[in-house]
Amino acid sequence: MDRSKRLFLKLAFGAGILSLQQFAWEKSLDTIALLQSDLFPAMPNGIDVHTIHARAYLAHILRHPRVSLRQKRIIYQGVVQIEQLARKRYGATYAELAAKKRQALLAQIAQTPWGEEFIQEMLGFIFEALLGDPIYGINKDAIGWKWTRHVPGLPRPSHPAWE
Repeated sequence: MDRSKRLFLKLAFGAGILSLQQFAWEKSLDTIALLQSDLFPAMPNGIDVHTIHARAYLAHILRHPRVSLRQKRIIYQGVVQIEQLARKRYGATYAELAAKKRQALLAQIAQTPWGEEFIQEMLGFIFEALLGDPIYGINKDAIGWKWTRHVPGLPRPSHPAWE
C-alpha cells in the first residue's frame, strides 16, 4: 500500500473515532460542567465556571478544527474513564456522587498519568475561559481581567476569529 493510501486510512479512522467521541461528548456535557466546577470551585469574589462560561467555551473549542486531536482525545477519553471509575468504585455516575466522593475520585486520578494529563487539559481550558478576551463569549464583563488586574494589549479583536 502506498504512502498516500495509508495516510488516507489513518485520517478516515481518526475521523470515525472522533465522530464517536463527539457523540459521547454531547451526552457528557453535564458531567463536564460538574468536573469544571469541582476543579475550579466558586471564589468569594463571584468568579466561577458559570460566570466565565467555561462549559460553553469548552464545548465550542473542542469542535474547533485548530484544536489538536490529541487534546480532544484527552478530554473525551478522560470523561469516559472518570465515569467508568465512578461506576466501578461507587456504583454510580460521577454526577450522582456527593462532592466529597467526587473530590476523592479526582485526587485518585490525579495520581495516574492519564488523570494528571486530563486535569491539566481541563484546567487549561478553564483558565482560557477565565482570562480570554470577552469578545469570544468568555470572561464575562472582563471579570478575570479585573481579578488579575490585567490590562489587555491593543488592538483587541473586533470579532471572534471563528466567525
